[in-house]
Amino acid sequence: MQQFTTSGATGYNLIADWPGGDPNDVLMLGGHLDSVSAGPGINDNGSGSAGLLEVALTVARQSFAPRKHIRFGWWGAEELGLVGSTYYVNNLPTAERSRIEAYLNFDMIGSPNAGYFVYSASGQPTGSLQLQQTLQAAFSVPTELTSVGGRSDHAAFARAGIPIGGTFTGAEVTKTAAQAQKWGGTSGVAFDRCYHRSCDTASNIDATALDRDSDAIAYALWTLADSGGTPPGPRFENLTDVTIPDLSTVESPITVSGVSGNAPSALAVGVDITHTYRGDLVIDLVAPDGTAFRVKTSSNDSADNLVTTYAVNASGEVANGTWKLRVQDVASNDVGRINGWSLQF
Repeated sequence: MQQFTTSGATGYNLIADWPGGDPNDVLMLGGHLDSVSAGPGINDNGSGSAGLLEVALTVARQSFAPRKHIRFGWWGAEELGLVGSTYYVNNLPTAERSRIEAYLNFDMIGSPNAGYFVYSASGQPTGSLQLQQTLQAAFSVPTELTSVGGRSDHAAFARAGIPIGGTFTGAEVTKTAAQAQKWGGTSGVAFDRCYHRSCDTASNIDATALDRDSDAIAYALWTLADSGGTPPGPRFENLTDVTIPDLSTVESPITVSGVSGNAPSALAVGVDITHTYRGDLVIDLVAPDGTAFRVKTSSNDSADNLVTTYAVNASGEVANGTWKLRVQDVASNDVGRINGWSLQF
């Protein structure tokens, strides 16, 4: 905990280091904890703070052991003029500052009319282009570059010559028709109509955007921390609801493109299904060539719903093409729906 003073008040930064890695080669990720006085700040910036925390907890759960040293920062008083992050950078000894090889910033990653923006490396310190490209590769949806100037906590790091990057789902700027066609949502409306307002509550979050950007945080950390091996591939998803009537078979498609070669030997198939008796369900993953992989059989499991991930050895199948999740309800009296599913290559 780092304490600072601004305008006669005390503020705090929270810095968390993950043990291990090269102390002379630090990858740092951060976002601000405070909100404006007008609102609770759930998107700005509870979203970025929560995404970072979830990634940090995953690092701990998996006993992550990368070559680089990992550091997280949650900043105070960003809304008062980037006070906390500036204090942190300015009070680092020169030798310590030189050990930070890159800083990634996450400020507003769950906007309700979300866009998918990646910080542009243009005009930023040398080395920022790699961060930009890594974050672009982390998304399964198209991204746009954005010039965020000095509006968030990356600014102090950039001024110190440290390469910077980050993601952003939009604030008060209006979404265009082209952006709505590309990302969904409503054109002619701000990405976040509750930006710096009292309505920035828990209902002001797009869970899909928060999920995608949190995945991007994890992907960037894993890749840039030099973990060794091959980084995880792209993630594709279909979040369209599909009703599962009684004693019926339904399918939900995902079209995969831009993945070279075959699917992995442990293709991760994430499913989110609401059902009143999940033992009735038989589930297959159907490859583009029609090959079906059984991931779940029927059983006497009377519990509700199914939210889990299956690993499928699909290494004999070409990755690109249309994959389908086939769900059969094989017994009477219970119904449900597919809320969404995903493929992680």
